[in-house]
Amino acid sequence: MASIRFEPNGEALALDLKIWRYMDFLGAIDLTSNLRMRLTLLSLFEDGWEGRRSQAELDEDFDARIQAGIPIIGDKESDAIFTEYIRTSTYAGCWTTKSPASMLMWSLYTSSPQSLALETNIGHLMSSAGTGDPEVLIGKVNYGDRINGVINANNPFYASWSKWDHYEHEEEIRLTSDVMRLMAPESKSQITNDRNYAYISFDSQPILLIHAHPKMTDVDFENTLKVFAPHGIQVVRSTISLNPLS
Repeated sequence: MASIRFEPNGEALALDLKIWRYMDFLGAIDLTSNLRMRLTLLSLFEDGWEGRRSQAELDEDFDARIQAGIPIIGDKESDAIFTEYIRTSTYAGCWTTKSPASMLMWSLYTSSPQSLALETNIGHLMSSAGTGDPEVLIGKVNYGDRINGVINANNPFYASWSKWDHYEHEEEIRLTSDVMRLMAPESKSQITNDRNYAYISFDSQPILLIHAHPKMTDVDFENTLKVFAPHGIQVVRSTISLNPLS
């Protein structure tokens, strides 16, 4: 199993905050049936700035170490090596506070009318994970200028929680863990052979409600109800109306 705790440097999240994960049909079945969630290596994300500090953060950190009399171990090259280590050893799973009432989110994250939005809240997600290893952090992603902006200059690992403001429409809530925690002997997680993905397990059902894609047909909706009924999860129709005659 995994234990989920709040990202220590981030904004406090309300336990009753609703969050959603947009998934294809098979992915939703895997999460709800096998009680496991897939995390993806940061270096595979679309945004090439994932896991990278801004140049302003690097400069501020460098100046702070100089003023504090801390020996500068490396230069830009060593910073680049360490950044690449973070990007290739940190895994993340994305949720959003944007509800399925937004057609934008369906268009961004799903291409199939059979896809689903899985709903839970922060407190339920955390409690369903139980206790044990690996430790997983949950927090709110910060958006800004990833060249000139400064969010957290002194902690290079915080770059995993920072993205360009081009992506602020995502309103992302992120879960992260790293390869050291995921591969520890006592860890119950699984890393794929290519090391691109990791799975964290839950003690109990983390999903409270499932929303069907606005374009899902009646036949597919009825089949979806049957698939998730054994897990005690209600599936609801989208509130988005795409047919003026319905």
